[in-house]
Formats: sequence, structure tokens, C-alpha cells
Amino acid sequence: MDDLPSFRTEIHLADYLTEEEDTLSFPNKIMTVMKKIILIAICLVSGCTGMSHSRDDVKAAAPERGPYAGKTSHTAPVITPAVSSYAAAVRDEITKHFFDVKRYRGKVCSLRLSMERNGTVNSVNTTGGDPKVCEAAVNAVKLSTLPPVPDEQTYKVFKNVALDFTP
Repeated sequence: MDDLPSFRTEIHLADYLTEEEDTLSFPNKIMTVMKKIILIAICLVSGCTGMSHSRDDVKAAAPERGPYAGKTSHTAPVITPAVSSYAAAVRDEITKHFFDVKRYRGKVCSLRLSMERNGTVNSVNTTGGDPKVCEAAVNAVKLSTLPPVPDEQTYKVFKNVALDFTP
């Protein structure tokens, strides 16, 4: 596997919604949850700004044997406003094509997408989860027309991205 940063998102809608919010349509539920997640992410990122780590710490943590011997790990991708905005656009586009959500409630599917800067999906592979949810998620991705990636930093996050579907 290549040493690319991964953007992983997992959403359990029921855990983040009030009773009033639970009556919203699915896209509006997703939007409500994403707003909450972005707010939490901003708080977490801003809380870590005073910390510093040297490259020696990363090298020391690298495995000494096996396929990753001598390789250093990548840091987590920076979640900029452009990354958050693009994630929302991708989510909205795929959600439009993910049908019969109630049928899959409580189940999970993990996918890995490989894509171009223009939004073209090169490949979509299942990496785990419920087979029926995965089939629906793969179909939703294939039916979607993803928008072009707005900048290089956002592309680095999304060119090989892990997505978790939890309707």
C-alpha cells in the first residue's frame, strides 16, 4: 500500500441528533451532523497547536522489520476549510445516489476511493463491512459525479481516500 494520507470519516447519525433533528430528511441530517463534526474538529485541532514533535520521534516509531521497515509514518491530513467544504460536496453527491437508507440503518461499509483532480473516480473498492451496504455504497459512488478538487492540498487528502458509510 502506498504511503498516502487517508481521510477517514465515520458517522453514526443517531448518536449526533436530537429528537427534533431526527425528523429531518436524510441530506439535512447529514448536514446537521457534519456541522457538529466540523465544530468538534476545529476545537480539537486548535487544542493541539502548542505541541511540537521532532522527526526523530516519528523515525523511532517506524517498524524495524516487514514491508514498512525504515519508512516513517505520515501525519494526519490538515483539515482546512477547503477540505471540509469538498468533503461536504462529496458526501452530498454520493448521498443523492444512496437509496433506501432505512434498510441499512445500523450497518457499516468501508470503501477506498482513488480519484483524479477533476473528480473522476478511478476505482472504488470495498475494504470491509456489510455486503449489502457495500453494494449500495459502491453503486452510489459509481452513479455520482464528483466535483473537481479545488486545490493541491485537498487533492492530497482525497486522491486515495477511505470512506465509511453508516446509514
